[in-house]
Amino acid sequence: MKVLELTKSPYYTAFSALIKEVNFAHAEATDNVRFLKPLTLYFEQLHNLDNFKARPPSVEAAVAARIPRASSGSVCRFPSAGAA
Repeated sequence: MKVLELTKSPYYTAFSALIKEVNFAHAEATDNVRFLKPLTLYFEQLHNLDNFKARPPSVEAAVAARIPRASSGSVCRFPSAGAA
């Protein structure tokens, strides 16, 4: 980067903008990992299920706790295991 600046390269401005975009994308990806990491256990449990309708109670509880309430005050939930 310093070489491009010192040589007054016409690529300096574009490369500088690209570096900023990459740094922004890296910060965004780091945030995504930080917020999604607590869900890893639940996704692994779902992935290992033979029958999705027989999901573990811990997954049900985690989803219910993390899904925000709709404006009507209702909570989004998975259908019960016995429902079709």
